[in-house]
Amino acid sequence: MPARLCHPRDLSGLGASRFGTGEVLDEAGQVIAHISYNGRLWSPLPWSPDMRPLAEAPEI
Repeated sequence: MPARLCHPRDLSGLGASRFGTGEVLDEAGQVIAHISYNGRLWSPLPWSPDMRPLAEAPEI
């Protein structure tokens, strides 16, 4: 799934502050994860310093 965000991000030429993040939704439309600019998949919980990604970015 993160690859769907990484490819358009790379094509856009925008930096992290202008491109934003992606959201992963379940069937009910609830946010179940966020995808950061670097392609990592994160919990939808508020960020904390000890938080670890759910998945690393794919190799493209």
